[in-house]
Amino acid sequence: MPAGISPDQFFNNGLTPDDNNPQYYEFNFDGETGAEFSDKKVILHLVDGKRGDSDLTANGVIVDPGTPAIRASNTANSGGGGGCSMAVHYSASRRAGDWLLVAVCILMLGLYRKIYR
Repeated sequence: MPAGISPDQFFNNGLTPDDNNPQYYEFNFDGETGAEFSDKKVILHLVDGKRGDSDLTANGVIVDPGTPAIRASNTANSGGGGGCSMAVHYSASRRAGDWLLVAVCILMLGLYRKIYR
């Protein structure tokens, strides 16, 4: 993780064994699957077809659309609940870098499939 960032939660998006509706859900370690946190590392425990595999199918492919998160603390004295906001300011060079990363991932997936099939 980048300097100064220490996530304490992990969220996945998809189906869960007890709910077949796509949703965001906490994916913290439950003894079998989930995310553990150690220093600046997020350690994911994934099992094909189990909680955390978005398609819930033991088919040799784990679909894991997830992200680490940091629990917000309410430091205001307003007495109200916490809140959440996201401010995203991408520069043109940042967007180009994002697309380059996507292209590299697609290339790596293609090479992986070619080598291991």
